Amino acid sequence: GATAVVHSVLLDECTDTVLVAAREAGKVHAFRASNLVYKQTYDLPMRVWALQMGPYGKALALTWEVHKDAMIV
Repeated sequence: GATAVVHSVLLDECTDTVLVAAREAGKVHAFRASNLVYKQTYDLPMRVWALQMGPYGKALALTWEVHKDAMIV
């Protein structure tokens, strides 16, 4: 589905990927960076607050819900 509000964007130049977090939907959409063609969507169990590159070239998502512990996935 369409993302009305973008909450975090991450550019991974090594894989030519742009990741876009949709917090309220609990989704991260992946696009090819060179032409913005849609690649896939990751459904996460909680709201996504931030995206960041982690060690070894993995993208990480900080997720959190009220009254629950934050998770990095």
